Amino acid sequence: MNAIELFGTFDQEAETAMIPEAWSGDGLLRTKDQCDEWAAKLGCDVVVASDRQLFIDIDTDYQFELFNKQLSLLKKHFYFGKVDIKPSKQGLPHRHITVNLYAPYSLIERIALQACMGSDPTRELISVRRAMDQEENVVIFFEKRAE
Repeated sequence: MNAIELFGTFDQEAETAMIPEAWSGDGLLRTKDQCDEWAAKLGCDVVVASDRQLFIDIDTDYQFELFNKQLSLLKKHFYFGKVDIKPSKQGLPHRHITVNLYAPYSLIERIALQACMGSDPTRELISVRRAMDQEENVVIFFEKRAE
């Protein structure tokens, strides 16, 4: 039995068709068109992670401290290159961290690593559900456009 058979899928049509606030955490942003539409309203670009990237969403200083502690452990067990840290569109202490991996990893593996690195737990829980539902754009950032 696979995860979809075991847990079922999320029925978006049973929910409101309105695009939710980006911070709402309800996981209703699904298609490329919906993400692009919301990004345009926010003045942002949608950045989709490749299978060689972790997108770590930090909301608090505590999460950032956890990320920094976990980074040395990640170095011991996973090969990765550049780590890019920048304030998110909400400003500090919110941060978007991209870790570029040398090898590809499955979507679920990347979500697990992101969670272990201190990424927003609500985001990662919803990402697991979305991955199980085989949705588009599971691991994304909304990044401010350069002015």
